[in-house]
Amino acid sequence: MHRKLLTLASLRRPAVITLLALLSSAAQATGTVAMEVVTTVTPAACTPALSHGGEANYGVRDSSILRPGQITALPPLSLRLTINCDVAALFAIRLTDNRSGSLVPGIVASGSGNSALTDDVNFGLGMASGANIGGYAISFDPTSYTGDYRAVQLMASADGVTWHHHASGLGSKQQLLSWGATGAGNISAYRAVEGMLTVRPFINKPEHLKLNNEIELNGSTTLELNYL
Repeated sequence: MHRKLLTLASLRRPAVITLLALLSSAAQATGTVAMEVVTTVTPAACTPALSHGGEANYGVRDSSILRPGQITALPPLSLRLTINCDVAALFAIRLTDNRSGSLVPGIVASGSGNSALTDDVNFGLGMASGANIGGYAISFDPTSYTGDYRAVQLMASADGVTWHHHASGLGSKQQLLSWGATGAGNISAYRAVEGMLTVRPFINKPEHLKLNNEIELNGSTTLELNYL
């Protein structure tokens, strides 16, 4: 928990004026007394949550869905993301791939048919019998989000300082994601943000997998809430 000590000089002007008047009055008396103004400021407490316990469960699929020489795209699954704070706060989401060692380079670009996509938006699906299973993309559906129950726009930043409208909604390991008023050039503070997050998995070509055993998709990504 971050703490900040406020001295008299750093308080807002109305408080400073009031306290100085009290000190001036005391100085006219026969004695003097020292006064120290101290407070502790703590960051807002925000709680992020995903529906279905954060699990995109595809159940059991027969290996016959895999075609030689082809990357197999599974249908997208959506989860609801909610962030609730005790007071309005500036915050952003950072994505961390917990299965980065299993990443199949270029699989999201190839599987989606968008060659412009980099592996910044490619998250590992884990390993089976020593083989990398595939990758998946995470999309924050831009038009679905509300901030304090009003429509907001999704925004992205590489440094947490300069923000831009993030129209594609693709989650990147190199960017922070947050929200701001529609048409604004910066993010805003909110008590409640809510919208949809969609997972799109791509399974590697079957010749790169060992199909004599069951293959269990095992992707894992952490959504870390950062206070700004």
